[in-house]
Amino acid sequence: MCSGSNSRDQAVLNLKSLLSKVHVGGKFRIENSKIGYAYVVCKVCRNAKCGIEQKGREPWRIKSVTTALGFSCLGGQSVIKEEEQKTTSSTTLAQDASAIALAALNSIDVHQLLQAVSPDVQQLLRHQLLQNPSPDLHQVPQTISSDVHQLPQAVSPDLHQVPQAISSDVHQVPQAISPDVHQLAQPISADVHQPLQAVSPPKIECSLCRDLFEEVALARCGNGTHRFCGTCFCKLVADAIRGPSKGVFIASGCMLPCTWCTPSSSCDVQKYAPLLSKECFSEWMEAVTAMKVEAESVKWAERLKKKDEEVFEALVKAGAASEELQVKHHYDHIAETLIQPSCPACGMYIPEFDACCALQCGRRDGTKWKPGYGCGAHICAWCLCVQASEDLMHTHVTLCDHNPVRGSMYPPTGHPLAWNHVMHEFARKRVKEYILNTVPAGLQKQVYSKVQTSNQEIGLGLQDWGTVVSDGFRPSRDVRVPRQPFMEDNVTTLLAMGIVVNRAQALSVLEAAENDLETAVTFAMAARR
Repeated sequence: MCSGSNSRDQAVLNLKSLLSKVHVGGKFRIENSKIGYAYVVCKVCRNAKCGIEQKGREPWRIKSVTTALGFSCLGGQSVIKEEEQKTTSSTTLAQDASAIALAALNSIDVHQLLQAVSPDVQQLLRHQLLQNPSPDLHQVPQTISSDVHQLPQAVSPDLHQVPQAISSDVHQVPQAISPDVHQLAQPISADVHQPLQAVSPPKIECSLCRDLFEEVALARCGNGTHRFCGTCFCKLVADAIRGPSKGVFIASGCMLPCTWCTPSSSCDVQKYAPLLSKECFSEWMEAVTAMKVEAESVKWAERLKKKDEEVFEALVKAGAASEELQVKHHYDHIAETLIQPSCPACGMYIPEFDACCALQCGRRDGTKWKPGYGCGAHICAWCLCVQASEDLMHTHVTLCDHNPVRGSMYPPTGHPLAWNHVMHEFARKRVKEYILNTVPAGLQKQVYSKVQTSNQEIGLGLQDWGTVVSDGFRPSRDVRVPRQPFMEDNVTTLLAMGIVVNRAQALSVLEAAENDLETAVTFAMAARR
């Protein structure tokens, strides 16, 4: 408690006076001030800091203090040398050392600990301990008094006077004064700032709200570089498990990525679950349960599929598989794996896309890809080939033989019509190759007819079985320098792609991008988020 009146100015003056005693040579000023709160910092070295607060009509109290207290300021070395010339009797030194030990044992407020020691003894005791550090705590009382057993007696001849300086609870006195002198010496450390750490642990700043919290009240990312308080961490988890993000969160194994980390990392939600609210924790548990159920469902589906394959192969070897059963078996495989476009690296389905034709497996709505959803492979939207990097993919897309707009990174007007035509062409190629290489000769035409009638969208109905068609093949073309499009051409392209709502918005982003279509697409996609 800051002694003095309840006024803020008087409390600040008392705090500055207190800090100047324990941080020699420092010059203190207020750096942050709010209603009921003040934060004082040493403007010489900026190490000693202390905050005070007032709740309601209560007196002002010390809220936090850094571990820098107890060191001399960079500008206060001469003061210590003057203090070294002062002398203090061993009896007074033993009394003040005992007061520090008793105060540390009772974990009193820091200002009470400092008030228990006289100003001249504070500097001498601090300087003596810093010059003669001892790893053996049992030797500390020897540096304070020649007779260790006299320490309890040196505190006060009357135990009833001790609670008035240390605690309002008189029953704490017998617990504070231990008959074992080694227990009394334990709180007295060779490093004088350690008692202050025990009284007021340092606070750490939250990476989002910038408020100060103790370490136990913060969640850390996988790299340990970003910290989140309970409120901010709860908001991050809630955003990941609610709305359209919930499916992605479950598919990624309930992993919460830290979007501020480079390299990327994730937060261990289970480790910091106590920081979540009751409602958020329940929703997180539901997502974890759904993830485990889905994982088990996938395992059972794979087992059943493997079992069906084994039964089918056994029936075929035994000659007991009917033609109808064999046709159905081959068609099911075609319908599941060969009709729709998919990632050639992991088999994940590729939906329609906007803007750039350089795709990445698992990237959604233009947001940056994160591990856990899709494999992250860079895929050409036209031929579905994989490149090692995004730069190589950009170069490939502009030169891809299946790209109807030679030299462009974007689909033509009417997207996704042209892209669907190319994907259906590749689907026809995959179906024909599978039937020709896998299905028995006597059943090939029947399986082909089944695909013709059941999947008319890919265009096999216009091609009889055995017809030689160059599906999925394009003769290489010479590279031509693309014509620089006019502003109106780019406006039409943006409107056809559907990433702007009207002509005015298209003109705005094109003017900002100096008629560069790629930059304009980036601006338009950013405005949609």
